[in-house]
Amino acid sequence: MPSAPDQRLAAVDITEVIEAARFSGFAFRATILCLLLLVLDGFDIQAVAFAAPALINVWSIDRSVIGTVLLAGLVGLAIGAIGFGRFADRIGRKPALVIGTVLFSVGGFLCSTAHDVNELVTYRFITGLGLGAPLPLATALLAEIAPRSWRNALVGLALIGIPLGGFVGASVAEVVVPRLGWPSIFQVGALLPALLVPLLVVWLPESPKFLTRRPERFQQLAEMLNRLTRSQRFQGTEAFVVGESESRQSVATLVRQPYLLATLLLWLAFFTNVLVVYVFFGWLPTVLSTAGVPLALSVRGSLLFNLGGVVGSLGAAALLHTLGSRRILVCLAVLAVIATYFIGQNAIFVPGTAVLNTTPVFWCIAIAGVAINGVQISLYAVAAHTYPTVLRATGVGSAAAVARVGGIVSTVGGSALLKWGGTTATFFAVLAGVLTLTLLAVINLRIQIPTRSVSRPL
Repeated sequence: MPSAPDQRLAAVDITEVIEAARFSGFAFRATILCLLLLVLDGFDIQAVAFAAPALINVWSIDRSVIGTVLLAGLVGLAIGAIGFGRFADRIGRKPALVIGTVLFSVGGFLCSTAHDVNELVTYRFITGLGLGAPLPLATALLAEIAPRSWRNALVGLALIGIPLGGFVGASVAEVVVPRLGWPSIFQVGALLPALLVPLLVVWLPESPKFLTRRPERFQQLAEMLNRLTRSQRFQGTEAFVVGESESRQSVATLVRQPYLLATLLLWLAFFTNVLVVYVFFGWLPTVLSTAGVPLALSVRGSLLFNLGGVVGSLGAAALLHTLGSRRILVCLAVLAVIATYFIGQNAIFVPGTAVLNTTPVFWCIAIAGVAINGVQISLYAVAAHTYPTVLRATGVGSAAAVARVGGIVSTVGGSALLKWGGTTATFFAVLAGVLTLTLLAVINLRIQIPTRSVSRPL
């Protein structure tokens, strides 16, 4: 049993220790594992979209039915994010991430065994529960391990895993689904996280800030801090605490002055942009295959959207502190509106088109991927910049929650547009209209990252 806190040698604020630490191999290893986990998260989130064109043919179902499957996964994801968040506060970030990864691996395998839509809906909900863990918990873990000077860069690097996972998934689906059938993409999506689980168990660290609430694990915390600081300063007999600057604030504070306008505009931008992201994630291969594009080429549309997302995310992250967020956000949002609109104006969507030339539409899809995903990465950075330290976690977390609502709405909206919205041109024109709301929101955001990074008072 550890000694009582009042008998310990000294009180140590681990927030100060972490903030002062230099970048280390310990933080780098955690970043790589979180990146790999988010790549698999991005892969499995879009697995239904990759399988959808083949499912529609094999099961002879209407394309709007796919919306029910997508909705089940996203509802499970939202519930899983809340449930695993609370679970992680009880048992720790690491075990919650491991359990979530196991769950979405098992869910992916079950999806590959489905015999009808009802079974697939059930299994996709189970998969979604597991998929709710990686994004919030991996980013929280990195934010609690990384020193301040590296925190935004490491979290940004990990977030690129989502579009990168979509790119990998589309690349795999383009090869395996036409040859092995739709179950193959779910089988791959189940195998890869199963292979990652042992690495997470052995190599992923626990959050040091979580360990401060577990005196019986202070020896483990001391060893972790010694690795972070590359020293032997701590013995485990200290009274480890988290500074007052980490105290949580109420969500109600976000909708009071002086944060009210910034909060509402951020919520609008997150909601509308993520809504369109998930329409592309969930519906793009189906829309392309319905227009007569062969199965392999329809999946290539998702591949190019996600590849554009990787490029846009990396570019936005690299340029934010050079050009400032206003220029980046406005330029990317304008580009997103234009590229999305012109996807639907392509000749392949015109009935009776004699020559199927997919090059122009694929270019528009790739550019839309660059712009829309670049906006999303930039919005996370602006949200973190908008709020002071005591409100930052709550502010960014609330925006992410609103974004998840946008993801859920995307399934219903995408299904309705396909069923009652008329032409494909109308489908993409509506998406461009939604992105116009994103553009208006970012134009009116007053608090932006300046051209040169300036430290804000904490």
